Amino acid sequence: MSLHRTPLLCALVVATSGACNALTGASSLGVCEEAACEDGAPLPGRADADVDAGNSDASGDGAVAVACRDGERRCTGRVAESCTAGAWAGAACAEACEEGECKPWPSCRTAAGATCGVAGTDSCCAAPAVPGGTFERRTGGSPATVSSFALDKYEVTVARFRAFLASGAAFEAGAPSAGAGAHPKIPGSGWQPTWTPRLSSSRASLDNALAGGTWTEQPGTNENKPITRVTWFTAFAFCAWDRGRLPTYAEWMYAAAGGAEQRTYPWSSPPSSAVVDETHANYNCRFSPPGFSCPPSYCDVATASSPCDDTACAAAGGTCVTPPCTGCVSPADVAPVGVRPLGAARWGHLDLAGNAEEWVLDRTGSRTSVVLPMPCNDCAQLLPASPTSGGTTASYLMLPGGDWRSTSVNAMRPLGTPTVERFDQTNDTAGFRCARD
Repeated sequence: MSLHRTPLLCALVVATSGACNALTGASSLGVCEEAACEDGAPLPGRADADVDAGNSDASGDGAVAVACRDGERRCTGRVAESCTAGAWAGAACAEACEEGECKPWPSCRTAAGATCGVAGTDSCCAAPAVPGGTFERRTGGSPATVSSFALDKYEVTVARFRAFLASGAAFEAGAPSAGAGAHPKIPGSGWQPTWTPRLSSSRASLDNALAGGTWTEQPGTNENKPITRVTWFTAFAFCAWDRGRLPTYAEWMYAAAGGAEQRTYPWSSPPSSAVVDETHANYNCRFSPPGFSCPPSYCDVATASSPCDDTACAAAGGTCVTPPCTGCVSPADVAPVGVRPLGAARWGHLDLAGNAEEWVLDRTGSRTSVVLPMPCNDCAQLLPASPTSGGTTASYLMLPGGDWRSTSVNAMRPLGTPTVERFDQTNDTAGFRCARD
């Protein structure tokens, strides 16, 4: 960032100190060595590259501190700094820092759908910090260590996805650059250009791919529901665009299990508590009445008790009838994110069980047998996310967490076996959230 000083840099060396001419940069005895003149006083000299970068402190490379101009702003990582009385001061941003100002992540910069939770006042892009540590990825085995990271509190919503689409980054033409969205400690974990054709080529093709999930072509009542029917590739591209990345399987499970607490469910307190019901998670197709149920069969001509007995019903001249099940309608039974606050995990994350299964970074090689990498220190399994053997087999991608259709409470245990899907699979139970570094 340039400091935009009006005075000129000087080329000669002063013999003794002298006042600087604020118009020309010259002193009575010469000029200010490699320094700009400001308000009649010379500023300490430093390399132009350091001035342009807006650095204010010695960086270990011999750079000399330079005074800043009041009102100037800059970012140092995710810290927004401003110049007051010639000194930089700032504080960490909750989300992004751009041009010296704290801003929401890109997906939450429109008013529509930017707030989530029961009260509707929380940022949909809130990303609570998760302190690093070690835990067991399986009951009684498979230890893993993860570094500290941040994880989106909520699943990515339809409204956030709509901002992604509007940016153009959801399509082949706006695909991430090579290496984008990488885990900082896992080489080769970023975007691969060979994946770009897996993104939609047009709005029409994307609308078609998302049909049957929570997506609507125009904003409607689903804006705060998790986006579903997205492919792993689209989820990866979203997180890269939103200044994040997909979490690893180990990171996701660590957050859901409460780290070393090894919680039975994300909300379990004490950790061994097995309390689970529909106030903690959205499952069993019960968000939108009537709840999921399958009435017993009956005989269409007799009054015999249900379920229908084929022999008795036939003897009465009738036929057994099996009524259709009720409930379990997508997207009606998908809940808005964060409406089960009793389901909060240890660090405040919501819907880590139920509602939508979630894509993670890991790519396994089998749909029936998930082998976890060992040892695991900030690890991920990165088998090719593409067809193999002439397209006859495919890599499989992992989705933990259970979903709104789950009828078994065991499906929502963090330490359970994840669902795995083909690399190109979409379904109305698959969503995602992003990790941040």
